[in-house]
Amino acid sequence: DVVETTESLVKEYVKNNRDNALFIVTVKASDQPNNSLAMKMVQDMNLEKNTLCVLTMTDILTGDLTEKETSLNKTFMKHHSDRLWALLHGDSDDGGRVHLGLGYIMTALNDVGEDRGWTSKSRIDVMSHWEQLFFAELMREWPEQEPKIDRQLLKDSVSCNSVWKHVKYAVDEFVKNHWLRDTLALVQEKEEKTKSLEEALGLPPALTAEHRAELLSRSDILPGSLKDGLQLEQSADCSHIRDGFASKVREFLTSVINYTWGPRGCIGTLAQKFEDDVMRSLPENFMVDRSQR
Repeated sequence: DVVETTESLVKEYVKNNRDNALFIVTVKASDQPNNSLAMKMVQDMNLEKNTLCVLTMTDILTGDLTEKETSLNKTFMKHHSDRLWALLHGDSDDGGRVHLGLGYIMTALNDVGEDRGWTSKSRIDVMSHWEQLFFAELMREWPEQEPKIDRQLLKDSVSCNSVWKHVKYAVDEFVKNHWLRDTLALVQEKEEKTKSLEEALGLPPALTAEHRAELLSRSDILPGSLKDGLQLEQSADCSHIRDGFASKVREFLTSVINYTWGPRGCIGTLAQKFEDDVMRSLPENFMVDRSQR
């Protein structure tokens, strides 16, 4: 049975990855999320905090709003407007809403290039462009007919682009609040052990104060999520690790410069060869003082 097999695979994955994964549930925009088998699994396994729900096929409810003769119909306003807005915005259980940590996103992908013989990539590009036009029109017409609709919130809650933005935000938050915190804690623990061993063996510190100061001033080279975590952890003494990184970067850049421009580097060798060729082409009685180079 396909349903049982799928459910078994999902449960096995959740068992092994629930603490370091996010989950996306897709539900037709015409359906209530709390009636979805996938959403029921989310609730049964207490995954609401790390779940995003994507409401698909919104255009089936509205018609193709990119066509000039089509406008937001009365059926949508009567049967779907309040329910969908409650899913996107509300804090209640209206519309079959299940409270999710990552919220709800509406999408609409019409395969407008299906009958034109285009390649898959071209069709995807056209579908994405069509979706942007569709939601631009929905954001214009829906608030006009229902004043409670917040255009900015609607803009942040529609299209496949918003799905990507929500996932990226969730990953950044996870890195900052979990992975980075746990990694720094582990690094600090190992650093303390290293310092204890150095003291027990009578060894000098592995890094100098100069190295520490140099890297502390280069936090700008870190990605945004890691930089935020670094700012949160400024009170923690993990400068030995950061200083060690700066020292390695400096050594690497110095070696590259010396290899390229030094006397024996490739640029230096070419310059010397060019100079020798020029000198050989000059008349024998032409005197050149190489000390004035």
